[in-house]
Amino acid sequence: MTSPNPMLDRIRAILPDIAARADQAEKERQVPAENIRLLKQTGMHRAFQPRHYGGLEMSLPDFAQCVVALSGACGGTSWAFSLLCTHSHQLAMFSKQLQDEVWGQNPDATASSSIAPFGRTEEVEGGILFSGEMGWSSGCDHADWAIVGFNRFDANGEKVYCFAVVPRQDYTIRDDWYAMGMRGSGSKTLILDKVFVPEHRIQAAKGMMEGQSAGFRSVSRQPDFLYPISPVFRQRLCRHQPGRGRAHARGFQRKDPQSRARLHRGQRWPGHPSLDAFG
Repeated sequence: MTSPNPMLDRIRAILPDIAARADQAEKERQVPAENIRLLKQTGMHRAFQPRHYGGLEMSLPDFAQCVVALSGACGGTSWAFSLLCTHSHQLAMFSKQLQDEVWGQNPDATASSSIAPFGRTEEVEGGILFSGEMGWSSGCDHADWAIVGFNRFDANGEKVYCFAVVPRQDYTIRDDWYAMGMRGSGSKTLILDKVFVPEHRIQAAKGMMEGQSAGFRSVSRQPDFLYPISPVFRQRLCRHQPGRGRAHARGFQRKDPQSRARLHRGQRWPGHPSLDAFG
């Protein structure tokens, strides 16, 4: 017997509206603001926020069901919004001081990310100066913070992969997301120029993977919430694909037999440039 999932019920109720704006998302190359508003009304963005700040500390299976459903309505919206959700779990691995900064005044705050360690840093008193062009930050137009990746060196000269958290006012967004697919995810580039990041906004990735980071048990005592970051991120990623696959299958079934036969034979698709390229 399937256990109740109230969040899934709330998501299903708004799927027709989300699906109706799928073309808009592709055209605008970002998630429509109305989609974000509707999704925040469901509370899904608080799925992995600590209860201390009003979050839900949702179980991974319940969250995965929501991602599958949402991805069937709009792939770009699902990809970007589910990342905004799971990043709250990553923020909860940081110090309580950082969590208070993010959610103390705005419990609805979310973060986008660009976690590949491409950032350039300079060690200064109390933290680092961070610079870089940090790409593929899905959903960044709707985020209040950003999590960015970089390498620094410990006392033994060993390279340490780290994450830094920066507020929206400390970076600009370059509108450069012109991909063929997933245009609606709005995965643009964040530009940072010598942004000061204090130590309490920095965490080593290894500690987050092993449950040794500053915030791992700082505000939550719920066993289901005490995951390292890897399973949360991977669950979101793998559950996105079934929803998209089902949506494509439904779309294919709705096509007339002649169109399906043309696609099966690899013939050119009149009036569709992205498919004509493969003709």
